[in-house]
Amino acid sequence: MTERKKLTIGMATFDDYDGIFFSIKAIQLYHPEILKDIEFLILDNNPAGKHGEAVRRFLREEVRENYKYVPMREVATSFTKYKVFEIANTPYVLCMDCHVLFEKGSLKKLLNYYEKNPKTNDLLQGPLIHNKTYFTHWSDEWFNKQCGTWAKDKRGENPNSKPFEIIAQGMGMLSCRKEAFPKINPLFKGFGGEEKYIQEKFRRKGGKTLCLPFLRWHHRFDDKKPNKITYPIQTRFRLRNNLITHLELGWDLGPLYDNFFLDVKDFNQIYINTVKELRAIGRKDIKVEPKYIQIGKNMARLNKNENYNQNIHGKGKHIKNKSRYMEYTINTIWKISAILKKNSRTYRKFVKLIKNDNSQTKNRK
Repeated sequence: MTERKKLTIGMATFDDYDGIFFSIKAIQLYHPEILKDIEFLILDNNPAGKHGEAVRRFLREEVRENYKYVPMREVATSFTKYKVFEIANTPYVLCMDCHVLFEKGSLKKLLNYYEKNPKTNDLLQGPLIHNKTYFTHWSDEWFNKQCGTWAKDKRGENPNSKPFEIIAQGMGMLSCRKEAFPKINPLFKGFGGEEKYIQEKFRRKGGKTLCLPFLRWHHRFDDKKPNKITYPIQTRFRLRNNLITHLELGWDLGPLYDNFFLDVKDFNQIYINTVKELRAIGRKDIKVEPKYIQIGKNMARLNKNENYNQNIHGKGKHIKNKSRYMEYTINTIWKISAILKKNSRTYRKFVKLIKNDNSQTKNRK
């Protein structure tokens, strides 16, 4: 009788044979002590693509019986990988991007952790090692249309330090008990929005998100890859996903206006449509709030004049009737700030732009 495996190591892929090969091969070569306790689960987002057959051949010839391959028929999305928690047949699951490497001994320590904490309801993550430094978690500051930035806690410097609680971490690697993983909203599409969302879902079920200092991982970032990613990462999808997370969890939408509005002109329409979609799947408590619609209208008027918008960003020539536009801009900012409050990033950003613009005007006189 075959002994049941303890841990599923699952990953989704989209035309990334190289990532699959090196991630799995590294586990085979540098973590041989765990091979009898694990099985690999590969979800292929493009099974008919040019990498699909290469991935299947590698699994047949070099992983052999210790894997499960699932061709996905849905549209590719970064949320596909979380299906590994649903499909896995082991009590514990490690979900990873298909281009992640683990430091030697880290996976055995993870299995030991589960042996000591078999009923844990916590989400387990670890320090990302990158460019000779490390990042233990995400901070609370928005950056590049993401609800956090890489940050470090000194407790993560030593792999032997005790686990500690964090707000969130990048989702290139996460692990938990199969039964502890929360239900993910089915409306997500494309890329982005899962950070902090999944960690908050664990908290609302009574769990925590822990950084295990020994669970150190390295991630290949695609901006340094010669053949760039081929699946679409659209700002509209990223905005929609973040609207879903914020609306489902009851979070303030103000930061989304701050970080997305200049790039998504029909913000209000996406907001309204997202609310309708959520209501259609049973969230009748979620409604369109007039205050957010008004913010969108104010910001749309603020950006309506393309020439002025170019000027305040330093891209265009000085335009006529500057005082009229400046007065209108200031009035609009105060209307927005009354809703978002003065600590809003939108408020600070536009005030800074206006001050810089006024300073340049005085210097020209």
